[in-house]
Amino acid sequence: MLTDSRYNQHTGKYANIMEVGATGNTLEQCINSMKYLSAVMNEILK
Repeated sequence: MLTDSRYNQHTGKYANIMEVGATGNTLEQCINSMKYLSAVMNEILK
């Protein structure tokens, strides 16, 4: 669903929101997925 909400994304040129997990995920699953996301982001942002 698209909304008009900005969530402070207008405060910076490269602002971004990354949401991890959903109501069906455990905290452990979310934390484990961050290992892979952080590795990819590290390579992209070098």
